[in-house]
Amino acid sequence: MKEQEDINPYSFFDALFVVDRIGKVLGNATLLEVHLFTYLACLLALYRGQPVGEWGYFFVGTKMGAPYSREIEAAVASSVHKGFLKDLNSGFILTEEGTAEIQLLGDLSQNKLKQVYLEASCSMLLAFPVGIIREALFNEPGLKATVSLSATRALLTGAPLESLYEHFSKLSQAVGVEIEDLMIPAAVWVTYLSRISLSDIGNPEGGVS
Repeated sequence: MKEQEDINPYSFFDALFVVDRIGKVLGNATLLEVHLFTYLACLLALYRGQPVGEWGYFFVGTKMGAPYSREIEAAVASSVHKGFLKDLNSGFILTEEGTAEIQLLGDLSQNKLKQVYLEASCSMLLAFPVGIIREALFNEPGLKATVSLSATRALLTGAPLESLYEHFSKLSQAVGVEIEDLMIPAAVWVTYLSRISLSDIGNPEGGVS
């Protein structure tokens, strides 16, 4: 099938990796969670100075305030079709074939660096319940904008991206942009975002501390 041949190689690896890591903590991973944690990984790469365009695929924010990537959804569907993931209806789990595929793809240079961000993103589950992480990210500037407008729109562009850089500037001052363990800035940022209510859209008061 042609749609199976055109899967984005970046999102394909990321989807498998995230399902594997989330599954080890939660037992399985829903499609929403795969979108959520790949988006958080993308944000951590942005925090480290990687240009948005180098992530390999893009996200939009839904009017409900959730991140969504067409490439991630296609990668998950393809992985189920190929037998790398198993759909349990409640969520996806990695199969033995999927484990072997991650090991194979993980050796590619394009994926080695991304694993740092994906690992840090999924490791947030060791510090926070998944519901806290989800609600926190819904307060990320781009996702908050989709809620206020009640419309689907591209993420990591325009004014919301500028607001995100302001967040990261405060975050780097608090923990240091060069800190080796990305879990530290990620945890600080998730904590900060979790304290912002939806009624505070556009209010930067309080900062990151």
